[in-house]
Amino acid sequence: MPATVRRLLLLLVLLACAAPAHAQVLPGFRRADANPHLRRFRAEMFEEVSATMTKWRQAWAGRDARAASRVFTEDGVLLLPERQKVQGHTALAEEFATVLPGAGALQFSIVDFAVSDGLAMASGRFWYETTAEGRPGPGRTGTYVAAFELEAGAWKIRMMLLRDERVPLS
Repeated sequence: MPATVRRLLLLLVLLACAAPAHAQVLPGFRRADANPHLRRFRAEMFEEVSATMTKWRQAWAGRDARAASRVFTEDGVLLLPERQKVQGHTALAEEFATVLPGAGALQFSIVDFAVSDGLAMASGRFWYETTAEGRPGPGRTGTYVAAFELEAGAWKIRMMLLRDERVPLS
């Protein structure tokens, strides 16, 4: 067998045994970052979850307790400092109806984000103004962690935990 044919066969064997390109990860990259399809999926899901958070912020700004509760799943949970767990659309709407009249504009940031199939997680910072008898009150700030679930083709908040930084840890 000629040397050229042997080299070609050896090259074909080496290529067949080599790890596929999608399995190779550059140093400093996570596997999901190295795969363009996963990177695009993650970016699209980030935009959809951000849109859900924007709907919640808009409902908050409009003081629409029912709309704010509908951003959560049917059995969604809200954990607020110094309060009992609030679960389900009805209980959430009642809670928002008591909180929203004394709350000003809500802002939030997404600092960390992860997604897999029909579940996503976001965490970050939140802040909002408070009002008392129509006058500006102290602002509230803190951190949040939220789990999202894909429900009927739309991302909804399954669970949100808010930690107000004015509340001392015990």
